[in-house]
Amino acid sequence: MTKTYLLWGAGITLAVILFLGFKFFSEESQNNFNKFIDTSYGFKYGQVDILAGHEKPVRSWLGVEKLTTPKDKQGKDKNYRFSYGYYDANHNGKIDVVEKKIGKRYFEIGPYTMYIFMDTGINQYSNQ
Repeated sequence: MTKTYLLWGAGITLAVILFLGFKFFSEESQNNFNKFIDTSYGFKYGQVDILAGHEKPVRSWLGVEKLTTPKDKQGKDKNYRFSYGYYDANHNGKIDVVEKKIGKRYFEIGPYTMYIFMDTGINQYSNQ
């Protein structure tokens, strides 16, 4: 009987280890964990500049984590991108106290809009 319990226990232990290995160490789980660390501790901030013509930015969004392309019911990509970020009203490249107080806002980028997404890699909060 003791051998039966030992084999049963070893089998359950092996099953739990395999389950946890697939659950927590899959590529998707690792990406989610890295994303959690990045967003929790303020890494990987980006900036989106929407351009007029080829040179002048007319709108800037700071603290953007990523741009997302939504999908329709059939799984095809829609023709716009969206994200959340702090609107940089005074175009100084930093999230000021007023902008932080307003908070992150939803924005969309249309299919024919010229824009630049820059991964600044730094926290853009000002020291005010």
